[in-house]
Order: sequence, then C-alpha cells, then structure tokens
Amino acid sequence: MIEFRMPAFRMDGEMLSLSEVLRETRSQRWSWRLLNFEGTSRLESNLNVLELEESIRSSMEGINYSWETLLLFADDVDQPIDVSLVAFDRVDRCVLVIEVRDGTYWRILSDQSDVNSVEIATRISRLA
Repeated sequence: MIEFRMPAFRMDGEMLSLSEVLRETRSQRWSWRLLNFEGTSRLESNLNVLELEESIRSSMEGINYSWETLLLFADDVDQPIDVSLVAFDRVDRCVLVIEVRDGTYWRILSDQSDVNSVEIATRISRLA
C-alpha cells in the first residue's frame, strides 16, 4: 500500500469535507465499507450519528454502501473526526482506504498494484 497524508484543514482554515474527498474517486465500480465513524452531521440532515456508530460497533464487517448511497451519506457529514472507509474491487480486494484521524489529518492508502487507485489517491492528496 502507498500512503498519503494531508492536513484536514486547508491553508485558508477551511476543513476538507468527506464529500470533497469522495468526489475525487469519481464513481468507481467498487464496493464501499464504513468500518469506523466518529463525527458530526449537518443540522439539516437526518443522519443520526449515535445510531450509525452503534450499527458499526455491532457489525462484524462495518456498513456496506453503494457509490450513490455513500455520496448521500458524505453530504450529511459536517465534520469527520475519526473515519475509516474502505473500497473493494470486484474480487473483494482492498484497493483504497480513506481515513480521518483526530479530525486533524487525512490518511489515504492505495494498493500500489492498482494503477487506478494510486491515481485517485494522488488526486485526493492534492486537495489540501
């Protein structure tokens, strides 16, 4: 895996959102799994963060998302604090990991044998 790290906040002080990061992946044919989530939701959203955290804790493999549902979820997230999101290819191989740690930095891991995921991770790393 190739690792990229970047600050959660841009030079102008604006926070890099989960939506922005995910949109750089540009709808791959991957399955997505949310393994960890601690954060806040937007006031106008229906996302119940406490229920989500409990669902993840009680699940053996996290919560599965389609691409479309994942984008809707990301739009409801206001501030990601601790997040682990994994993308799997068609043969269930982990190709990309997107993490936020302590609300201070993003960590992106890419399968170095998958050219597409390396390209995506590089694009994401340029957002900060």
